[in-house]
Amino acid sequence: MRRRIIYIAGFAALLLLVLPLALLLLIPAERAGIMVAARAEAALDRDVTVGGFRVKLLPRPAIALDNVVVGGPRETPQPVSALASARRVELRPRLLPLLRRNVIVDEVRVDRLRVLIDIDAEGNSNLPQIDDAEAGEPAEDLELRIRRLQLTDGRIGYRDARDGTIVRVDGIEQALRVSGSLSAGELSRAALSGVLEIADIDAILPGRLAWPLQDVRLRLDHDLTLDRAADRLDVTALELRLQELPIRVAGTIAALGNDERRTVDLTLGTGSVDVARLVASLPRALLEGASGDVIEGAAGYATLDAVVQGRAGAGEVPAVTGTLAIADAALDRGRHGRIVDGLSGALAFSLDSVSTTGITGRLLGEPFQLAATIHDFSAPRGTVAVRSALTMAEAGKLGLLPEGSEATGRIGFDIRAEGPFTQLAQVLVDGHLDVTGITLQVPALEQPAVVDEGRIVFAGGTAATSGLRAHVGNSDVELDFDAADWLPYALGDTTHVPVVTFDARSARFDADEIFGIDQDRYTYGQLFFARLAGDELDGRTPADLAEEMGLGLPTVPPIRMDGHVRARQLVNGGVAFDDVDVVVAARDGTLEVQAASFRMMGGGVHLNGRLGLAAPGAAYAAQPLELDYTVNSVGAQPFLERFTAFRDHVTGELLLNGSVRMSLDDHLLPVTETVAGAGTLALMDGEIVNWPLLRAVGERIGVARFDTLAFTDWTGRYTLAGSRVVLDESVLQGRDLQVRAAGSFDFAGNLDMGATLYMPQQWAQRIPGAPTAFLVNLVSGADGTVPVGARLTGNVRAPSVRLDLSEAGARTASAVREAARQEAREVATRVLDDVTDRLPTRDSLAARADSARSAVQDSITSRLRRIIRPGGG
Repeated sequence: MRRRIIYIAGFAALLLLVLPLALLLLIPAERAGIMVAARAEAALDRDVTVGGFRVKLLPRPAIALDNVVVGGPRETPQPVSALASARRVELRPRLLPLLRRNVIVDEVRVDRLRVLIDIDAEGNSNLPQIDDAEAGEPAEDLELRIRRLQLTDGRIGYRDARDGTIVRVDGIEQALRVSGSLSAGELSRAALSGVLEIADIDAILPGRLAWPLQDVRLRLDHDLTLDRAADRLDVTALELRLQELPIRVAGTIAALGNDERRTVDLTLGTGSVDVARLVASLPRALLEGASGDVIEGAAGYATLDAVVQGRAGAGEVPAVTGTLAIADAALDRGRHGRIVDGLSGALAFSLDSVSTTGITGRLLGEPFQLAATIHDFSAPRGTVAVRSALTMAEAGKLGLLPEGSEATGRIGFDIRAEGPFTQLAQVLVDGHLDVTGITLQVPALEQPAVVDEGRIVFAGGTAATSGLRAHVGNSDVELDFDAADWLPYALGDTTHVPVVTFDARSARFDADEIFGIDQDRYTYGQLFFARLAGDELDGRTPADLAEEMGLGLPTVPPIRMDGHVRARQLVNGGVAFDDVDVVVAARDGTLEVQAASFRMMGGGVHLNGRLGLAAPGAAYAAQPLELDYTVNSVGAQPFLERFTAFRDHVTGELLLNGSVRMSLDDHLLPVTETVAGAGTLALMDGEIVNWPLLRAVGERIGVARFDTLAFTDWTGRYTLAGSRVVLDESVLQGRDLQVRAAGSFDFAGNLDMGATLYMPQQWAQRIPGAPTAFLVNLVSGADGTVPVGARLTGNVRAPSVRLDLSEAGARTASAVREAARQEAREVATRVLDDVTDRLPTRDSLAARADSARSAVQDSITSRLRRIIRPGGG
């Protein structure tokens, strides 16, 4: 009997070995692969390919499918990427339990799974719809146990064209154990335990989160029980570790298969979390700032507790409530040292909001307090209130100061912001910044700037200050300003233009002291006229010198500005300007001086005009300048020496009135061919001293040492055309000589003038070669002067003077002058037409006919009329 049992057992063992071997030999692997693919295609309605099919007996039975690919929807007109692929799918069942109707699988292994889920703009998904199995006899009850489900190197991508959602889940590793029973061919009860790890989650979730997720790690350890009969999932133990934040979950999900009745009841908690470990786990891109400094030196503890309860289906989302408590937290950042420390408080949160009544601690060494309420993470809005201070030393470490600057003091702030934080134009800011006591030393200043008193007050969408006082050395300034719509621009939204008004006042503002201006360097006036003359200064071009001096057009932000500047005295370049009063405005890249007045050199100056300003970052183009000016009774010698190229030759009292238009290059120097203007001038009670032209006239008329000419009036009308000055009429009334002249000269000193000299008879008699009859015939008028025609050419440094002493002297003199006047008019018209074509159309500026300008113009005109004798031409 015993021997018979041994034979039967041996035969059974042999059958178990031979039968699978026979199946392996009789069923070709390729055919098996095709059968599997066909079966999957029928179920999924997708093209399915299997690159290889293998059955292994040793060391354990296994069925393996290599290079499995599930295609996209068949009806798609354009080729699409595969829905899913796997390098290998391997199943390792146990054979003996099958005889007892138990399905026990040692391992299911999926290597290098790739899944891409696409939803188009119409909501069509590339996911298959799996039909229910065909009706038939119910399957018998079975026991199911999968000892290990292993997923390695998985990746899932998700794109939804309807709202721009993009999710990429990389580095998926899963080990899962499943045990349960099959009833009527369906899984009735199962216990699932295992681990899921994800190395990297990146997501853009419009409508859910306002900012993208990057480099998020996740680990899930779980022990779950699924009861299909009760339609319930029990979470016995689940730990979700996000980065280094562990979250433990327990509870139930009821009505799991009923979308209308499904409910969730879960509790979540972290216990006490070490902040140092949590911070160390964050992505380096998040921890590292622009300077390369990394957040480090974290300390403290955090605790999270939350409850998830409510309906979870049919479009409903369960309520999520919880708290995050922080105790004595701290963070360091490289060279900046301790950023925060002693941070303590609690945050209450829900699925779409977060709030705190108070988090306290120290921020950069200063006491810190935060209160906030934020709703709707997809488009955050709410209120944030911060109270703290920032020392200037810490501001320097954070890179908030200009390069090379040093500062002391602290900025105290108490700020409350309210509104939609993704729509900065609608955010309202209230509170203040206190800047009293700040000292700032920047490379451009010779002495530090000190804020004696100052507070900036925020109210809604405006920022304002009143009576902010500061000083630099012996200079002082007091400032009021108001800025509207400033926050979006300050945070980088240049589509919103701030509106700024200001009023600046000073008792004394010494630019020489503040900026260290070298009194021996060339003045801007010297560079300006050297450019017009085409000259070099000490062998260097005006542009080179301007570059060295740092002259250049400012670039201003696109703001709307209205301002008023007043100073009892302003010092610049060694010149004192008293009673300075300037009204300015900025619009659309143009700076307008609507009215400017000041006193200098014994007289007054009135200006208005406009200057184009280069846009930030734009390729440079010459900017237009338009200027109206009136100079009233200033000292001629210091004025001409300081602001023009005419130096050291003329004294007296100067009156000047006119307009000029031109374009300025990037060094603030004129583009010569664009210069155009006109005006009148008068010099009173002065002298011409050591002028080469005067000596040349003296040599021609035989007057020795003719190096000084005193005059009571010298009046004229002029036109600026490029590098030329055209005199339409110029009359000099000297004590011994009267001159009426017309013509042109350029800024290089080249002359082309016609004139009539009315000289005493005794002078005329000394003219070499003058005939007696000529002198007698030309005596006219009660004053007994003799008119002599003159032609002035050459250069002012070496002029040529030609006199007309013919018998028709009076007529000839008049004709010479008239010919020169006509030529001057023609030149001016031709050049001005050309220049006008180059310049933009002039917009209206401030009214030119103010009382000061009218008085000066009337004075010059009356003098011009009084000097010109009736019938004199």
